[in-house]
Amino acid sequence: MSIELINADFLRAQLLQIPQKIRVAVETKAVREASQLIVGRFRENAPSETGALRRSLKFDVRKYRGGNIVVGIVGADYDYVGTVSRNKQGRLRFERTK
Repeated sequence: MSIELINADFLRAQLLQIPQKIRVAVETKAVREASQLIVGRFRENAPSETGALRRSLKFDVRKYRGGNIVVGIVGADYDYVGTVSRNKQGRLRFERTK
């Protein structure tokens, strides 16, 4: 998946004119909303054999270099573990380990 920003140079110049605290807040909100959209799209396209992968997808927004760099991280949660078994109808079922 790729995202193309039209007039990205103009947008960057405009953002750099905003004070740093406000700019970081705007960037954080934008990255958070974009990450939510990406997780939603991943969940739509994830295989639904047991539904475990779909439910394990999550995102996190982190700041690096003193809060100047805002990064969105999207992926499966490593702590979302469990076992797969068959129910009475023979369908696969995921049971999460606590």
